[in-house]
Amino acid sequence: MFRMELVVSAIARLLAGVFFSAILVVLAWSFVKVFLQPAASDTTMYFLKHALLIGGAASVGIIPAWWNTDTPLITNFKMALTVLIVSMLSSWVLNEIRGVETHYALFAGVHRVEVFSVRYMLEGMMAGAVIGGNLIGLGFSIYRGLIYREF
Repeated sequence: MFRMELVVSAIARLLAGVFFSAILVVLAWSFVKVFLQPAASDTTMYFLKHALLIGGAASVGIIPAWWNTDTPLITNFKMALTVLIVSMLSSWVLNEIRGVETHYALFAGVHRVEVFSVRYMLEGMMAGAVIGGNLIGLGFSIYRGLIYREF
């Protein structure tokens, strides 16, 4: 049976989750970049540190958006932990899938030069964290709404 309350609730929570998580990712990344300036020995550690930072910051915006007071507290904590883990993993995985190496073909033949773009990395990680975490929250919400009638 189609539940309009569930659809409206899911859309409102999704919009809030995307908005707040995107804002918090930008603020957290800016704060860390300006004040802490994380250094890494290689690009893998650099990506992992930023995946943890971006996924964690996105989770702080996603978890309250999908928190449901009708749901038992232990289930909410399971959802929060799952969102945190998936946000961190999805930010790293999407960054790895997209790749951050861009090659230019020069005039006299093809000489490959690696170019690293922080904006490209941040864009991919932010999209991965926001989408991954909100999909997990949406899944929990729809499941609890359809099975247990919690909106």
